[in-house]
Amino acid sequence: MLDKNKNILIDGYKKDIILIKNREGVIVYEANVIDDKNNATSKYGYIDYNGNYITEPIFETAETFNEGLALVSQNKKYGYIDKTGEYTIEPKFEEANNFNEDVAVIKENGKYGYIDKKGNYIIKPKFEEANNFNEDIAVVKENGKYGYIDKKGNYIVKPKYDFANSFHEGMACIGVDTGQGYYTDSEDYSLICDKKIKIKKF
Repeated sequence: MLDKNKNILIDGYKKDIILIKNREGVIVYEANVIDDKNNATSKYGYIDYNGNYITEPIFETAETFNEGLALVSQNKKYGYIDKTGEYTIEPKFEEANNFNEDVAVIKENGKYGYIDKKGNYIIKPKFEEANNFNEDIAVVKENGKYGYIDKKGNYIVKPKYDFANSFHEGMACIGVDTGQGYYTDSEDYSLICDKKIKIKKF
């Protein structure tokens, strides 16, 4: 690992590990671990920028830290650790995303919902699909259609679109399936809407 002056901070070869990715002062590394049957398998752990181990390579998957927590998995279940390597939210979810705007998407019993950093549900799992919150609004899918919710789970736009993107800089892409692709310039639908769901024409 190099700093901005191209100085080597950590030599992964000397530690017999592969440095994967870094963020918030912590690096994800990969290492071969021998299991009970003497088989080598790749596992992941964390070290700091000084090369000190935060965790042993015990995770099946490991994401970079985001907003102070990192998404990891063990035994095919997902949870979150802090920068000491301790679980703040035990691995119990079928799927999960990194935290964004203090909220994370999780999947439980086949449905998606949202939790806070203490692992409490802010929106219980009920969606077919769910995206991270961006600008306090999230795309979700119910009954085969996409709509937008706020952080209380209230619909800003009820599910009616065949395609919808997250908001960025106050705008989002939406569309319906016209049979010739998702995008149309009809009176009802277009490509872009603002947070008040006012349609923008091109």
